[in-house]
Amino acid sequence: MILSGEDDSKVIALMDDTTFTTSKNVKIELVQSLLNDVEEKIKSSYPYIDELEAQLEKINQTLDQRQDSYEKIQSQRKEIIDERNELEEEIKKRKQRLSEIELHQDRFRRLERVYSSDVERLESLEESGFLISMREKSDCPLCGADADSQRNINHVHSLDQIRTSADLEIKKNSETKE
Repeated sequence: MILSGEDDSKVIALMDDTTFTTSKNVKIELVQSLLNDVEEKIKSSYPYIDELEAQLEKINQTLDQRQDSYEKIQSQRKEIIDERNELEEEIKKRKQRLSEIELHQDRFRRLERVYSSDVERLESLEESGFLISMREKSDCPLCGADADSQRNINHVHSLDQIRTSADLEIKKNSETKE
């Protein structure tokens, strides 16, 4: 202590060989005794410890089977989802096609109304021409002039052209409509 400034309180005395061997054997016996106590507790708590290996094997087999089943289900789920997506796409396409068809049908209905209106107009024109041509040699309905005094003698020819044109247009519209 005088030279180094430290005391010898940390110095451990060496054991002789006999003491060391005895101490070591006592410690081994103590650990072995503790291990034996633990093994006895395990055996008493689990009387079927010998069957645990077999149970573990069964559990592992069951887990493997469940894993296989899970993988099959996942595969089936994926197939179903893929099929659902394909069906949704098909539905989308068909809805779009239906929308186009409805639009075309609406346009055809409008065109039908236009054709019908044109035919009605042409029929009235043809009928008017027919009625006027029937009155060809009669007094004027507007001024009362007798037929011989009227100056426009070419009107009958013009009325026949108008009636013929109206008839042709009606036939053309009917053929186009079909």
